[in-house]
Amino acid sequence: MSFTRMQRDMLRKGVEEVFRFIEESGRKFRQSIELIVNLRDIDLKKPENRFMDVISLPHGSGKPAKICVVASGALASNAKNIGVDLIIDPNDLTLYASDRRKGKKLAREYDFFLAEAQYMGLVGRYLGAVLGPRGKMPTPITLTTPLEDTIKSLRNSVRIRVRTSPQVKCRVGVEGMSIDEIVENIEAVLSRIISRVPKGIGNIESMYVKGTMTPAVKISLSGG
Repeated sequence: MSFTRMQRDMLRKGVEEVFRFIEESGRKFRQSIELIVNLRDIDLKKPENRFMDVISLPHGSGKPAKICVVASGALASNAKNIGVDLIIDPNDLTLYASDRRKGKKLAREYDFFLAEAQYMGLVGRYLGAVLGPRGKMPTPITLTTPLEDTIKSLRNSVRIRVRTSPQVKCRVGVEGMSIDEIVENIEAVLSRIISRVPKGIGNIESMYVKGTMTPAVKISLSGG
């Protein structure tokens, strides 16, 4: 979706107000900037209205996503050379299945999972119970996958989900990024949401942007 100058100005004003709240708060840590979009007129009982998407933000979220790869041999070596956060040997998957606490910790700590295609079945068997409900089942990869580009894109990505509640929440930046960078990240998320719902922008009930410890600032794309 292409945003009008007025809509960009509304987004910019909202982010500027959040930055003002952050400055006034005097907090000594770097706050995240979060986008909250409430949807309307969507029947989530219908599977076609539920969705999950991974969005590569043009300026990243300010906190590189943590990535786990399940692979062996050459693919595991490639992942190690690229600097993936965690590589799990397929033979070790049973360790996470036998220790549910360990499996849940893995699912919490890592944002995205990739798995060598031949091991997808094993991942489903041993980790499906903890990854599936979080929308984190791995993407299959092979030796022909452009792994470095894939990892680079995921580092800058966020996941959005509409499952049981008509609302999307995701980080779109952090304190210290420029206002323009955060606005462009918001536009990327909004464009994806609008493309996934039946009535496009007409399905957006309300939208807010906020810092970790600030009030939420309402933004209207219609100017109302």
